[in-house]
Amino acid sequence: YEEAETQMVSLFPEKMQKKVKRVIRPVLILCEKHQLDPFWVLSMMWTESHFKHESVSKKGARGLMQIMPQTYME
Repeated sequence: YEEAETQMVSLFPEKMQKKVKRVIRPVLILCEKHQLDPFWVLSMMWTESHFKHESVSKKGARGLMQIMPQTYME
C-alpha cells in the first residue's frame, strides 16, 4: 500500500497532504474491501469534516464522514 498511498497523497493540494496521510491507509484498505472509490471517500471526509476526527455537527453527526450515531449503530 505504501507506494499507492504516496502517489495518492501527492495528488492533493500541499496544504491537505498532511491530513490525508493520517487517513489514507485505512481508507484504501476499506475501499478495496467494499469496492468503493477511495477518492470519493476522501472527498466526503474533506467535505464533511476537513479530516477532523473529533468533528461533531449541530445535529449530532460525528467523525470524518459526519455519520449520525443511530446510523452507525445500524
